[in-house]
Formats: sequence, C-alpha cells, structure tokens
Amino acid sequence: MLITREQAENRKYWIDEISRLSGDFGIDAKKVEQELSQEVQEHGIDSLIGHLRLCGAIPERYGHDSSESRKLTNKIRAVQSVAENGILHLE
Repeated sequence: MLITREQAENRKYWIDEISRLSGDFGIDAKKVEQELSQEVQEHGIDSLIGHLRLCGAIPERYGHDSSESRKLTNKIRAVQSVAENGILHLE
C-alpha cells in the first residue's frame, strides 16, 4: 500500500481544512505550519511522509487556478517548511 488508511483520512481532513482557510497567506501559512508541526510531533515522521507523498496530488474538486488550489500551494509550502525544520533539528 502506497499510503495508509490513516493518511488517506488525514488527506480528507486537510482537503476540507484548506477550503476553510481565509486566503490571507501570512495568517494561513502560520496556522497550517503550526498544525502540521503539532501533528508530526504527536504522530511521528510517518505523518510528515504522508503529507510529502501527497503534495503533488491536487484534489479533483479544486478548479484550475481556484482559491482552493492557491491555498493548497500554501499548505505545500508549510509541509516543506516543517520538513526542512525537522531536518535542521536532526543535524
């Protein structure tokens, strides 16, 4: 299995969560990054790996160049930031 059932459920949560974001990049980025960091602390590296695996998969319900697709881009940046911060803490 490429992704676990838990990762698939988590993906559904984040798809819904992204649609609820305000659209203000600064506020949204901070909120998403904090939530992702907490999730990784609670559930471990597998949680982060699940997010990284799914970063390039844009949900079909997001229209081309829609507000949701732009918000997803912000979430992807937050995932990358959490991953980079985690790597820096390992050094």
